[in-house]
Amino acid sequence: MLPGMLRHTILRAPYMAKRSRCIFSIKNYSSLAIAFDIDGVLKQGPKVLPEAIRTIRMLEGDNPWNRKVPYLFITNSGGKNETVRAKDLSNDFQTHVTPSQVVQAHTVMRSLTKKYRDSPVLMLGGPDYPPGSSREVLEDYGFRQVYTAHDLHAYAASSFPYTCPAKDQESALRRVDFSKVQFKAIFVFHDSREWGRDIQFAVDLMRADCGVFGTVLTNEEIRKRSPIPIYFSHADLLWGNNFSVARLGQGAFRVALEAIFKVR
Repeated sequence: MLPGMLRHTILRAPYMAKRSRCIFSIKNYSSLAIAFDIDGVLKQGPKVLPEAIRTIRMLEGDNPWNRKVPYLFITNSGGKNETVRAKDLSNDFQTHVTPSQVVQAHTVMRSLTKKYRDSPVLMLGGPDYPPGSSREVLEDYGFRQVYTAHDLHAYAASSFPYTCPAKDQESALRRVDFSKVQFKAIFVFHDSREWGRDIQFAVDLMRADCGVFGTVLTNEEIRKRSPIPIYFSHADLLWGNNFSVARLGQGAFRVALEAIFKVR
């Protein structure tokens, strides 16, 4: 097993919709709150479900009791900071959503800031556009030495010879001598956009001597030391969008990485 998996609990909106009449009929229940998943529940891809907008209005007080009910959006999606996502959700659901109402897959990684604030970490996954935007999310959390798979690939193109380093990412690259960088952790920040490359680099660092990219320990040496930790923001095997068949998610990426590291 790879150490350090992070995950959170998701409560589905249909439960609220089916029980809404009963929920609102409860008197003097001050601790009531609702947590929504988003993808496949309130939205189908970019399409916002009309029932979702009606439900949010009910929670905002448009109900027979004129009573507001606190609610959160909890999603295994991400790639944006919580302030930007809150603005998007405000537009989607025609209301005002605050950043404190948004819990994304990688929001939980804030809890690692104290431990890794000044340590080099490799960030895998996340939207590539605009270039550098995913890295900026972790930097907003307080991490000061965040490197990406694009950085490593640009540093050593032959480290993943099946594709060329992405030209459209050049403006956001961190060009450093990685032979002098000792990585302390790997963060699977969001779903990988390039499984082959990201699995390769994760295995490289877990086998590396003191976390230095381009070095390698023997299997016996690896058994005597613990590999650097790798943290996953969620474990969804599948996820849904507006395509007719569910897509493989970060949980599937993790299964593939574990299998390859086991038989390396």
